[in-house]
Formats: sequence, structure tokens, C-alpha cells
Amino acid sequence: MTAHIFRRHHVVFGGLAVVMALSLALGVVLFEGRLAHAGGTGGPGTCFPVNGSPSCHFKGFNTSAGFTSGGDASNCILTSVGVSATDNVTKDPGNAATGGPFVGLFIIQFDTCNNFQTLAEGQGTTSTADLHTTGSLESASVHAVVPVTDFLTGATTTYNVNVTWQGVGPITSTIDSQHIRTTHFLLHTHISGDNREGVCNGTVAAQDGSVSYALHGTTTMFSATAGTLEIIQQ
Repeated sequence: MTAHIFRRHHVVFGGLAVVMALSLALGVVLFEGRLAHAGGTGGPGTCFPVNGSPSCHFKGFNTSAGFTSGGDASNCILTSVGVSATDNVTKDPGNAATGGPFVGLFIIQFDTCNNFQTLAEGQGTTSTADLHTTGSLESASVHAVVPVTDFLTGATTTYNVNVTWQGVGPITSTIDSQHIRTTHFLLHTHISGDNREGVCNGTVAAQDGSVSYALHGTTTMFSATAGTLEIIQQ
């Protein structure tokens, strides 16, 4: 599980390494000094800063998949593709519980033979996705159409995302608390849930036929049974 941080728009989703409590269990997007649930700023499932009290309670399924190729002497173009999928249920203070699928997609390309020159750097999200899970982290599948905007050129390409996950390892229970300080916020999270190693397979293909990526590898499937997020604005 890897957290992918875009240096221009400060977007975080789908990982454990830097902010597991936020991205894995919430599908959180941190964007230009605002922190909101991936369902969209101001829309269903949004977590707004509420000083002194939990901004939201959450639970639900989360996982990710990735692809990396090139970057060696025979192929200077290093391409990284990542998909995160979540079907969270969140509840803000004073509001009814909301939920629904969310898919995030990022694509980054570097020219490793020319001082790691950035050739492409884009990300996109959608809350219109077909996400299914079975059993206790037994399997999952997601089908979604995600528009990805390249931060370098401003061009938008629409991708078809089709990924499946199959649980292969034992199920373990996790309780995790984290305290994270950013430039604008102090974040407190507490999560309890189950996780399981899984094998992912799938494709991310541009609708215009220009490119297609085959995703395969291992990742972690996570099901948050309960959690809270508190945001204290600095």
C-alpha cells in the first residue's frame, strides 16, 4: 500500500505509507488547504473541519492496485499507474449517514534518461462506479469511467477502469490511531477493522484507444468497522 502525493495539487488517496488512517480508510482528498471526503467537496460523505469534535465517523471497504513499467536502460520512460477503490459510509455531525463507491486514478510518467523529466502527471476521481465485494474480504471488483486531467498540459483523457481483487492471506484485525500535522490542519484519526492480503488483476485503458495498462500484483484489502476523523484547523 503506497500513498501517492501529487506535488502540485497535494492530492492524497489510497495508501498506508504516509497517511494510512486517512487515505486507506477514508479515500480522503487533501486539496489546496481543504480536506474533504472523496465523494466531493460539499457533496454526500463530505468531512468538513469541526474544531473540538470528530468531523466524521466512517466505515467501509478500501483497497488499491498499481502498475509500474520502464525506467531502465532499454526503456527510459517510467510509467506508474495507481487505482484506489472505496465504498465508505460516513456520517457528519448533524447529518444522516451517507455512502457510495469512489474510485481514484493517477498516472505519472518520467524520462529517467533525462534527469527524471516529468512527461505526464495527472489524476482523476469518480463517485459513479460499480464496486462489489464478497464475503469477509474474500473478493472485490470495480468498474468505473474516470476522467484524468494532466497537470502539465491541462488535457483530459477518459479511462475505463476494470480491476478485481482476490483475498489470499489470513484476515487480521487492526486498531490504529494517528496524529498528523500539516500546514493548515491537525488531524486525529482512530480506525478499527480487518485487513487481508489480496491479488489484483485488471486494466486501465483510455477510451480513445491510445494506451492500455495491465495491472497485476499484491495489495492489502481493508474493511473499516469503525473510525473517526477529527480536523483541527491551525
